[in-house]
Amino acid sequence: MKRLAYILFFIFIYFSDIISQDPQFSQYYSIPTYLGPSFAGATEGSRVIANYRNQWPGVPKTYQIYSLSYDKNLLHLKSGIGGLIIRDQLSPSLSKTIIGAQYSYQFFLKHPRIYIRPGLTFYYFNISYDISEVVFGHQIEDRDITLSPSNIPPLKNVNKFDFNTSCLVYTEYFWAGFAVDHLTRTNESLTNTKSVMPIKYTIFSGYKFDFNQYLVGHRDERSISGTFLYKRQGKYDQLDVGAYWTNFPYTIGIWYRGIPIEKNEASKADHDALVFLAGIKLFQVKLSYSYDVSISSMFLKSKGAHEITLTWEIPYKDPRKKIMPIPCAQF
Repeated sequence: MKRLAYILFFIFIYFSDIISQDPQFSQYYSIPTYLGPSFAGATEGSRVIANYRNQWPGVPKTYQIYSLSYDKNLLHLKSGIGGLIIRDQLSPSLSKTIIGAQYSYQFFLKHPRIYIRPGLTFYYFNISYDISEVVFGHQIEDRDITLSPSNIPPLKNVNKFDFNTSCLVYTEYFWAGFAVDHLTRTNESLTNTKSVMPIKYTIFSGYKFDFNQYLVGHRDERSISGTFLYKRQGKYDQLDVGAYWTNFPYTIGIWYRGIPIEKNEASKADHDALVFLAGIKLFQVKLSYSYDVSISSMFLKSKGAHEITLTWEIPYKDPRKKIMPIPCAQF
């Protein structure tokens, strides 16, 4: 029994290292600086964003993600700065904490008027495993489940540094960009094995159809935005395609996640989820909620995912300090 506990434990840790992936958010435009550092400071003034995601609530005690970010537009320097903290609770015993500092710079081409924002994130992350939360077979001494201390050696915490980069290009109604994460390809293994986080590539784009001209990003906006996002990390990839409808102060959205032309391990079309979103903006506060409806075989077990985001925008006191708003969806 003792030997079996060792074997199962280290098999679990080994495969956990192999399949490790970045935190996943459905409301990727609600947490723009996580999507790419180019969004840092892309606001009139500054903003604070808090997000909570409960992924697969049908599976107890797994995948709780918390994030908090702040960014500010340095208009006189044509720059933006930001910082973010993400806590990814994969299980009661396994967690990952990310702390990042961000910078972006903006310039534009006059003819035609195209804005370009490269950005960079430098971040520290910690991965920890609390072995006290795990009960092994050799600890159970009798039918009353009396536990003895575990003699499984503790795992080492991982403390590493990494960085990513991105570039955003946008006009009055169109935007497109890319981001590249994990450029240092650090080893994230909790044991003496090697588990290198693969580089993640993300591309995104969209177009906004504005029904009230020149009111994008302002009061009385009425618009429809079509968007897509594709990302690949290691052998895994994902595509999100959808649309947002805005009639200020309300926004609703729906999009599809999956790659139907690919086959999953069961040789079926790779459908993942339909995501539904509702958001409202009151004064300088925005609140949005989304729900992932799984359309794969996991729905009955996973129960989808809930996500909620709260944004507080702090505008400049000087009304003359204005930037051209990025036309992408605000939720």
